[in-house]
Amino acid sequence: MSKGRITTVQTLFIVYLVNVNNYLQAKATGEPDPRGIMLGMTAGELTTLDNFVKKFVSGDPDNPGFWDLHSNADTKNKVTRANMVNCMKEFRKFFQPLLNRMSGSAVINSTDRLKLNIAEPVTGHSVTKTAIKEKCFTMVSADGGGTAQVTCKWESDATRSSIPETADAVEIRYRLDAPVLEAAAEGSSEPTNKIKRETLSSPDDGTTKEIWTKSKFKLKFGADKAGFTLHVYARYIHTKRPGLEGDWTGPIWKVLT
Repeated sequence: MSKGRITTVQTLFIVYLVNVNNYLQAKATGEPDPRGIMLGMTAGELTTLDNFVKKFVSGDPDNPGFWDLHSNADTKNKVTRANMVNCMKEFRKFFQPLLNRMSGSAVINSTDRLKLNIAEPVTGHSVTKTAIKEKCFTMVSADGGGTAQVTCKWESDATRSSIPETADAVEIRYRLDAPVLEAAAEGSSEPTNKIKRETLSSPDDGTTKEIWTKSKFKLKFGADKAGFTLHVYARYIHTKRPGLEGDWTGPIWKVLT
């Protein structure tokens, strides 16, 4: 079979179509209904399936089906090819949802799966339980307009941003602080022009959480946030494996422009 449950190779498709129809229309020993009904199809759907077979292989020389004509060197042409392609698409649209339905049937067995080209279910798979070891080397740059660009890479000397194979996203925690002037020295009446910088004590120190599936992204706060200080912590995570997060990098800070 070609890729997928329903092959796109015409010769194999006809074999699949005829065999599947015969199998689903038949009653197994001791079963009250055709196998298709037992697997969740309706009587109307079984009739439609049988009609598709007749469209391709009619069994009537006076009214040949699409495959009857296309497989005959004397009648094969562009029209018969177009009819084959279009009707195969129609069949896939009709039958693929039924295969999905039958794959979840409580009575489906290995013989059904073999006949219908439905893979056996995965009963177990290994899951990585090791925490992400790669460090998230992070750079924050001010792009103007209150926008910051965050670039992450797991190799400090790498020239491009990246996410390691052990992760699928970057988690950041950030806080935006308005500019505050330092207090004047005691006993001085002269104002100070120095900005007071606060330092985050942890990734949970009044921060906002965001998750990015890209290793390079922009945080847009608006032009009115120019002069604010952006503090960022970052780490690699795997969104489908909580609890295996890498170590935090930070805090890293940058004044927005």
